[in-house]
Amino acid sequence: MLTTKILLFEFGTEGVGASVYKLPDNKVIEKGSSGGILDGVENPFKDWKKIYENWDLWWSKFTSEHQEQWIYFYPIFIHKDIKKSLQIAVDQYNSNIDFADQKENWNCWLREIM
Repeated sequence: MLTTKILLFEFGTEGVGASVYKLPDNKVIEKGSSGGILDGVENPFKDWKKIYENWDLWWSKFTSEHQEQWIYFYPIFIHKDIKKSLQIAVDQYNSNIDFADQKENWNCWLREIM
């Protein structure tokens, strides 16, 4: 049986990236890869696949795992269904580090999604 999944979010940064899909039962699956920036020995390639109960749990894990650094990941695709929650997260992002360029990058993608 073929399961239909919907791409919700795709992001990346130097040497790492992932796609986040919603499954028919509202579970969320993250598929990603990293490594190989320097070479395959010092920084081996890694692939992963993780399943979460829903988008909110995935986002909570993502932001807690990356703490203040999540804003430095580059959004590649943002589905309209999560646009509002991501806009709130970007607007509420608070840091002692100047992140104006990164915030504008996110806002640019959020404006593009209708």
